[in-house]
Amino acid sequence: MEIKSVKIQSNGWLLNGIMSVPNASGNRERELIVEWLKTNTPEPEFTTDELLQQIEDAKPKVVTPLQARLALSQLDSK
Repeated sequence: MEIKSVKIQSNGWLLNGIMSVPNASGNRERELIVEWLKTNTPEPEFTTDELLQQIEDAKPKVVTPLQARLALSQLDSK
């Protein structure tokens, strides 16, 4: 398997953007990543853009009183 990218995750790595590899001995992909890390630097768990998006997503959404009443009336009709 060719390693194109490795991104740090809380319990291991994200390999080539598609495979989550736990940091557990005896795992073939983990051994490949350990060798790769000897000459390469992994990407951080979150990029600056991803962190900014998480902050934006966590902000409370503002609705007008009319939007709130409409949403509540739709709940009443169900």
